[in-house]
Amino acid sequence: MSDTLAGRLALGVEQGRLPGLHAVVALRHGRVILEHYGEGEDFRLNEPLGRVRFTPGTLHDLRSITKSVVGLLYGIALADGRVPEPREPLLRYFPEYPDLAEDPRRAALGAVGTVTGSSGRSDGYRFFRLRVLPVTGSSRPLAA
Repeated sequence: MSDTLAGRLALGVEQGRLPGLHAVVALRHGRVILEHYGEGEDFRLNEPLGRVRFTPGTLHDLRSITKSVVGLLYGIALADGRVPEPREPLLRYFPEYPDLAEDPRRAALGAVGTVTGSSGRSDGYRFFRLRVLPVTGSSRPLAA
């Protein structure tokens, strides 16, 4: 058995302990230390795509995991003081969408509701498709 991270991952895949694994990219100190792409059955909106060999360019049907990733990145940026507080209204950061601010319910939405998906709005993700919140000078990478 290998003691390296790549070796342990390869062993887990070989032994079938990581079913459905699409990809793993691990960074340390801002550098890629492991990059692995798997192969297996995949789906798009619950429709089977058959067996897929995943690559860096493969699109993934992520759905709810997006909330977890955005929440994690938001928490890192919040700890670094790079993003608004959880309950601060977000629309002031998106002046190019004044139509959204016309609705008082939307105008009051803060990051906590949009990150957790508890905003009660079916269009809550629109905020994250617009553009990334202003995050600069972070001591940690927010995305690879």
